[in-house]
Amino acid sequence: MITGQSAVGETNAQAPSHAAQLANLEWALAHRHAFIVGGGNNPTLGLKYVHTRVVPTLLNDSCLWTNRVCHVVDVGAASYGPATGYDYSDSLLFLGSLGGQCTIHAFDLSASKLQELRDLAGGNPSLRTYHIALGDRDGNSTVRTPKHGADQRVNTWSIADDKRLAGSRGELRSLTFDSFAKTEGIRTVRYAKVDVQGHDPRVALGMRSLLHARRVGFASFEYSNHWQPPDSLASFQAWAQGLGYATFLVAADAARQRARLVRASGKFWRPALELCTPGSDRRCVIDLLIVKAQSALERQLLWHVNGEEAPPCRPRGAGRRAARGSFARHPRGSTSREPYVVPVTSGRSEERRVGKECR
Repeated sequence: MITGQSAVGETNAQAPSHAAQLANLEWALAHRHAFIVGGGNNPTLGLKYVHTRVVPTLLNDSCLWTNRVCHVVDVGAASYGPATGYDYSDSLLFLGSLGGQCTIHAFDLSASKLQELRDLAGGNPSLRTYHIALGDRDGNSTVRTPKHGADQRVNTWSIADDKRLAGSRGELRSLTFDSFAKTEGIRTVRYAKVDVQGHDPRVALGMRSLLHARRVGFASFEYSNHWQPPDSLASFQAWAQGLGYATFLVAADAARQRARLVRASGKFWRPALELCTPGSDRRCVIDLLIVKAQSALERQLLWHVNGEEAPPCRPRGAGRRAARGSFARHPRGSTSREPYVVPVTSGRSEERRVGKECR
C-alpha cells in the first residue's frame, strides 16, 4: 500500500489562490470524460500529445538537466494498433523524436512483443529491451492473463492481483526499478512512462529511492479501476508529494486541441478528483503525471502544455557564467519560445554499464 508522508511545504508566496483551486476543480468536474483514455476522446491528445509535442522538447533542453546522460524508461513498452492510437509504443515515438540523444529502456511481460518492438525499431542502438517484470520487490512474479484469448489480449497481461485475470503465463523474474538502476549504473532518469494494467503503484514504490533523491525528472502512470484497494489517487498523490513531486491528471482538451494538466496534489487536492474506483468493474483509465515540485522542469512543463507563464530557463550548476546567462538561438528543431541559455557542461560522463540487456 502506498501511504502518504509529510508533505513538502508551500510558502505563502507559492500558495495558490482559492480562486485558482476552485477553477482547477470546476474544470475537472465539468470535463470528466476528457480524462478517460479510450473513452471517445481524440487519441492524439492527452498523454500522446505530451509524448509527441512536449517530452522531446523538455528532454533536449540542456538548461533543465545537470547531467548530460539521458535515460528514458518505458514500462509496458510493446506496441498495439496504429501509430496515431492510444496503444502505439511510446518507445517508438521517443526513438523517432529524440534523435539518439537518450537511451530508451523498454520493459514488457511478453518476450514476443519485445522482439516485435525491436523489429519495428529497426535495430536502433538507442533502444534496450528487458523481459523483466518491475514491481515493489525483487524475486519472481506470476504473469496473469485473461482466462481465454490471452494471446490476442497481450496488452492486458499484468502481475497485479486482478480478479479479472484468471489465466497465467508462468513465473517471470521481477525487480524494483531501484535495483535495476543500481545494477545498470543508472543514476538519473529524465522521464519514465509506466502503464502496467493496475500494477502502477507497485512500480512507483520500486522507484522510491530514486524519487526520494529527486533523480527522476518526471513520470507518468496509468491510474485506473485496475488498481487494487487500498491504493487510491488520494494516497498516491500524498505519497508522491512527500517525496517532493506534484501530481497532475492528464486530459484531452478538445476545445484547445491539445492536452491539459489538472493539478491533483497539495492545496489543489480534493476528494472529488478521485475519478476512478480501484477494484471496480466499471472501466476507468486515466493518465497521471508526477514532476519535481517547484522546479524549473515543472514550470516549463506547465508552460508547454497549459500555456502558463514561466520564467526563462537558466542552466543549473553552471557557475557564475551561467547565472549571468548567455543567450543564443535555440537548438535546431526546438519549439520553445523562451530565450535559450547556452549550457556550460563539465564534460564528465555519468555512468559505466553494468549487466546485460535483453537483445
